Amino acid sequence: MSNDQAPSSRRPRGPDPELPRIKAVALSIAMLGAVAAPGARWLATGEADDSVLKELRPQVPLPEAPRWGQLTEASSELSDWFDDRFPFRRDLVRAHNTVDWFVLGTTPSNAMQRGRDGWLFLDGAAMDAYRGTDPFSAEEVGRWTREHAEYADWLAARDCLHLYLPAPDKQGVYPEFLPEWLTAESRPNRTDQILGALSALPRTIAVDARPLSEDLKSLGHIYYPLGTHWSTAGAYAGYQALVAPLAERFPAVRPLTLEDLDVVGPADQPEQWKGDTWLERCQIDDLVLQEAVDLVAKRQTYRIVDSWMSRIQLMDGITRNERRDLPRALLLSDSYGDAIWYFLADCFSAFQKESVLRFAPELVEELRPEVVIQLRVERYLQNPLERHGIAPASIAAARAWLAAEPAGEPVEGRAPVGAAGLPTGYRNQGPGTWLRVEREPGVAAELQIVAGQQELSVSLETWQRWAFVDVSGFPQDEPILIRAANPAAEASELRGWALRR
Repeated sequence: MSNDQAPSSRRPRGPDPELPRIKAVALSIAMLGAVAAPGARWLATGEADDSVLKELRPQVPLPEAPRWGQLTEASSELSDWFDDRFPFRRDLVRAHNTVDWFVLGTTPSNAMQRGRDGWLFLDGAAMDAYRGTDPFSAEEVGRWTREHAEYADWLAARDCLHLYLPAPDKQGVYPEFLPEWLTAESRPNRTDQILGALSALPRTIAVDARPLSEDLKSLGHIYYPLGTHWSTAGAYAGYQALVAPLAERFPAVRPLTLEDLDVVGPADQPEQWKGDTWLERCQIDDLVLQEAVDLVAKRQTYRIVDSWMSRIQLMDGITRNERRDLPRALLLSDSYGDAIWYFLADCFSAFQKESVLRFAPELVEELRPEVVIQLRVERYLQNPLERHGIAPASIAAARAWLAAEPAGEPVEGRAPVGAAGLPTGYRNQGPGTWLRVEREPGVAAELQIVAGQQELSVSLETWQRWAFVDVSGFPQDEPILIRAANPAAEASELRGWALRR
């Protein structure tokens, strides 16, 4: 500025003193709007967000009115209840998981490992089962062996065959899609140990479906790339492994071949078909699609007489076959049984599938199967061993029966038991003589096994079908009778009896 110019009277303007207040008010309104939006949407629609149901867990229930001194705990429970229901929950979870999958290239779930080509694999116990990092100890193998050996003997005394299938986990069938850093150990894993131990049992047929699963991969993906289960094409490998020894034991069983089946791919499925996908739990199953193949029988020889969703959301059912020359069977399985039971039903005149990882002796007594199949996916071998729950005396009686030889023709048919008693046509054959009585379960009953002046009482619970009685203490010259000891026993219809020594 030259000296002869007067200084300007205008000064630079400072920030508007009202601006911070306006920003603060706007931010407060925005925050209040964000906080109030879920509630406003809830009030407007009258519906809470139920997206948590896709995560396969129940919503947290509304807590009861708290007592004084429990306000802090009640506040936490109320917060959990609201977190499971607030509107926009699905949208926020979906947005977060979309970024994880498409931008960061990670899996939205800590339970899964993301492998090559976007394949997902269960982490934790499933990965340990595949890698063999936690093999059974010798003591654990012994417990598994004893439990199943006792169960198989108990079944055999009831003229029932025992089969055991550890269904292959996806890791072992598709290791080529695992993350590059993840490899299996060289030592045998738990599946190898259990198959080896149970295969040595005289009355258990342990089957390995892993080689057959490898053979069927030429059809397409037989496990779901984004899920944790096999498709029906993968289940067909398990079916093949099971039906081969069945056909040897029961000549009427004719296994389904690939010529009996249609191969169904994604293009043949309904438009909304997504298959088994873990991303459903992450709310983005419609954004990430997958391909897998299924197998469907061209002709169905059975009809479903009952079908229901079990307590743990698995599909169970009862079928009857048009062919009556086939055996009866019971399938005890985890969720891997949902895809295989439609094939197995073709092999049996009467078939029932139950979603239980237990031995279910009461079902065996009630249904009178000739085959019991236990199926559990490999990763569940990491879980604690279930106990069969059968009394030691019942196991001992079954083994004594199996060790004896037939001593007379077995009697079959239906006969009402009364107070006067039914003659069995048998007499005591000396030490080690056992009588097996079969009746129709349905009522709790007490039977008396009588020979001359001696008698033995046998109590049967509602579900029990068979009784094994040591009659070697009876006089050898007196006929053995079966009679009712109470009115309920009179209503209990006998199905037959047999003698062994």
